[in-house]
This record gives sequence, structure tokens and C-alpha cells, in this order.
Amino acid sequence: MLGLSENTLRVLEYLHRVDDRMNRTVAVICDQLQLVRHETLTALDELEREQLVEQVDDSYNLTNKARLVKISDSIDKICFDTKAIREDFVNLIRAVRSSKVDAHRFFYTRSDLEPWQVRLAHARTLDILGLSLYTIVYQGESFAKALQKLDIQIRILLSNPDNQPLQQEIARRRYDVSSAKIHARNVNLTLACLREVQKVDMASGSLTVKVYNFFPSFSYVGTDTSGDGGRIDIELYLSEMADIEQPLFTIYAANDPIWFGRFRRQFEFYWKYAKEPNLADF
Repeated sequence: MLGLSENTLRVLEYLHRVDDRMNRTVAVICDQLQLVRHETLTALDELEREQLVEQVDDSYNLTNKARLVKISDSIDKICFDTKAIREDFVNLIRAVRSSKVDAHRFFYTRSDLEPWQVRLAHARTLDILGLSLYTIVYQGESFAKALQKLDIQIRILLSNPDNQPLQQEIARRRYDVSSAKIHARNVNLTLACLREVQKVDMASGSLTVKVYNFFPSFSYVGTDTSGDGGRIDIELYLSEMADIEQPLFTIYAANDPIWFGRFRRQFEFYWKYAKEPNLADF
């Protein structure tokens, strides 16, 4: 396990200084608000004594009294909310400080990944985002075999093979070729394979496939991402580099909840705007 990077340490030190300043500021604000509240209550007492001495019971004084009571209640609420805001900020800092990144899981390649049977052995959900997923689904026999006996909910996102400009751009940036057919063919083969997987008895599990019309900057494999035991494998997309050589890193919900949540929300955003193809057409 490597230590935190220099940049991360700088961020933590900055948050620590902000926390100290906020702590002092909140204390001053609360002291000032309490002073105002005390003066308000004193004014209330004087108003009540004045009413007793002079036997004044007009609407003007009653209105002033109601206003003073409202001011006092508002100050109490401000004090409470201010302390609550600081507490939320402190909790955020604690979460960042306790975030542990497993540096041994940075910038490895697909050949270093565990077999699918191991990765999915105890998984209940599986989310995958990729351009074609050709090497994972179509060429990866272990993937289909791993799904056959599992009770698992699967969501798969890949590029729309019918979107010619998108497929052409993917082919150009990934393989330095100009033909959209090259990459679209891989996507179609993957969809055909997924159609066969859907026909397989997956216990009580399910498989949902969607296609998107954008160019993501990474691929994503997430297991059990809604719980503390979740894991996300992120593969960066670098141009003119073989798929097997693309750099990967892994994020665990228990170790790095902040970045884990950010990548998970990214997948959910993509899923929301993607559409289901008719797999029977492939």
C-alpha cells in the first residue's frame, strides 16, 4: 500500500485550514447571535413590564411583542442551522481524510484481472459500460459461462452501431481508421452474443442492454455498486493503443467512497439517456 500523493496531502491540508477557519467563524457568529437574542429577550421583558406599569394593551405593543418573539425564534434556528452546516462540512472532511486508495490497483491491464467466475462469484448486480465490449463478451467465453449459473442483475451499455458518425469517430480515435463499419461490426457481434446470453437460463437473474450515442472516456465494470462491498473497475480509453494494453484502476466503495460515488453516478447518468435496442435484430 502506497501513501497518499503529494497533491492529495495538499488538498487535505487545505481542508484542514478551511475547517479551522470555519470553526472560528461559526463560534463568532453564534456568540453574536446569542448576544442579539439576549438583547431581544431583554427588550421583551421591558415591554411586558411597561405594559404592566402603564396597563397598556394596544395593538401596537402586541405587534411589537410578536415581532420580538419571532426574531428570537429565528435566531435560535439560525444558530442551529449554522452548527448543522459546519457538522456536515466536518463529516465531509473526515470522509476525505479516511479515504484510502489502494495504489496497487492503479494502471494495470486486463491480463491482470481475475477470471469472471471469481469476480462475479458473490455479486448480485453487474453494470458494464464500454464501446463495443467485443473482447469481453464476444471473445471472452468465460464471461458467458460465468453468467449461466448466476442469480445476478446485469445492465450493459455500449455504443449505438447504427450511429455512423459515432462509429466512425470511435474507429478513427481508437484504431486510426476512417471506416465506421469496422467498429460497428464488433458492436453487432457483441449484441448478437448478448442475445444468446438472454436465452440462457440465468436462474432468477436478468440482462438488460442499452446503446448510447456519445463517446465516453472510459469503460466501467461495477459489481454490487449500491452497497459498501461494491467494486468498480475503470479502464481509460487511450488512442492508438490495443485494448489489452489500456490502463485500468479499481475503486472500492469501502476504501474510496467519494470517487466510487462519482463514477457510479456517471454510469447512472449514461444509463438514463441510453435506449434499448431490439436484440432480435442482431
